Amino acid sequence: MSKQKNSIVAITANRLTDGVVIYLTADGGWTEKVEEATVAEDASARQGLEAKAQAGLAGQHITHWEPVEVERRDGILTAVKNKEAIKSRGPTVRRDLGKQAELYA
Repeated sequence: MSKQKNSIVAITANRLTDGVVIYLTADGGWTEKVEEATVAEDASARQGLEAKAQAGLAGQHITHWEPVEVERRDGILTAVKNKEAIKSRGPTVRRDLGKQAELYA
């Protein structure tokens, strides 16, 4: 986690009920869309996000959480690393399945 201290981060997790990748929102809720995630641009904001993520863990809404580096591309929030980008969109074998079906519809 220390490698991401100077980057913009969002919090990602897996939903406890079905394992779907989700992202923390500003109100402490969770969304399946990375572009709806809230971000932290400094250490103080990051601590706030981590506290909200811990609450999700304590409330048994998620299985675990972790910070993920994000950036805005053309005004849309996207994951920086390829692994996280794939997780945010779904399977790579067919674009008509998973979350990417909505993106490419």
